[in-house]
Amino acid sequence: MTIGRERQEGGPFSSLTDFIDRVHIGIEQLTLLIRIGAFRFTGIAKQTLLWEAHHMLKGHKPSAVPATMPSLFKGTVSSHDYKVPLLEQSALERAFDEIELLGFPLADPFLLADEPLDQGTTAAELPDKLGHFVIAYGYLVTVKDTKTQKGDRMNFATFVDQNGDFLDSVHFPNIAAQFPFRGKGLYKVQGRVVEEFGFYSIEASALYKIAIIPDPRYEDQMARSKDNYSKTKDTMKRGSKRTTG
Repeated sequence: MTIGRERQEGGPFSSLTDFIDRVHIGIEQLTLLIRIGAFRFTGIAKQTLLWEAHHMLKGHKPSAVPATMPSLFKGTVSSHDYKVPLLEQSALERAFDEIELLGFPLADPFLLADEPLDQGTTAAELPDKLGHFVIAYGYLVTVKDTKTQKGDRMNFATFVDQNGDFLDSVHFPNIAAQFPFRGKGLYKVQGRVVEEFGFYSIEASALYKIAIIPDPRYEDQMARSKDNYSKTKDTMKRGSKRTTG
């Protein structure tokens, strides 16, 4: 039975244990659901839920039971009888989990910028700035590549601005070649506000990708790597001095 159908017929899920009792699922799929925040209604940290899920589904083989077979007894999945250490996850760690699994953060993407951002022009302000040069900040949603009659490549792009509204820009061949898009992320767009058939957009004259903060999930690992690199570098220097001496 699908998750949606089970929820519709049996009511909202009350806990992780209730979900596992009612839905035929394996640990891989359950792990993904936990990591994208599907169980945030429980108020329990993801790390704790992952511990509990692995304990409850240890040795469990989903293929052994038909997906359409309803559970005859609630609470058939054993729950742990030990206390899980207090595990917490920051909002930034959740955002990077979402980027890894969904391709975009569910939280405000501008919080991930590695530099202070001024308040740029937003989509709602474009009509009042028609013909003016503006600076806007946006999280890239999609880019459409096309070609002119001469065969030169140009782009149309859509961003989410700092207010959460869609902001569009057009990048003619000379700008598209000089300032190419570099994947998903935050961008600074400079250009002139134009209008066509009541539709406002920015005719880009420059485009810059904004660096995001380091992934906090791997801060300890990166710090250890940097420390090991520094120690190795110092050791090599000392060895070089002894050799030359």
